[in-house]
Amino acid sequence: RSRKELNASFVTLREEMAAARVHTSVTAGRVELDVGGHRFVTTVQTLQQSPFFAALTSGVMNTSQQQPFFIDRDPVLFRSILAFLRNNRSEELFTKQVMEMPSWKKHALLAEAKYFMLEDMAAVIEVSKNRSAVEDILKLSHKWHMIANRLDLRDNDRYDDNHDDNGY
Repeated sequence: RSRKELNASFVTLREEMAAARVHTSVTAGRVELDVGGHRFVTTVQTLQQSPFFAALTSGVMNTSQQQPFFIDRDPVLFRSILAFLRNNRSEELFTKQVMEMPSWKKHALLAEAKYFMLEDMAAVIEVSKNRSAVEDILKLSHKWHMIANRLDLRDNDRYDDNHDDNGY
């Protein structure tokens, strides 16, 4: 990402935090999040692997119990974001999960990864999307060759039926 895009992302983050009057819920390193109306509990350490959450949670280690961070995003997709962070950003584990996802979910999750500034997660999704596209092309190519071969065999059968043994 360019420096300009990162600065714009941080400005957006600050504006969302100010607009929502974000309060923290941190007890002994635990953080409570309200993502799209669903409650998630994790640790500051887990969240700080993401530049987005590092900015959001900076200075909250010794804060008393208040309201959770509110993040207006899709909670279903956020489960994958949080799982990625909880697994120490393991690309190997995440790649297996992404390969099994339908295309629409990959596109949606890619947008979420970019929103939460997880460039390595976004890269895994991009590779998976490209790999899926190549696999789809190969499958179509294989089907096309099978159809072409069948048509060619049929044409040869017709040719044989219309000609005698002398080739006329």
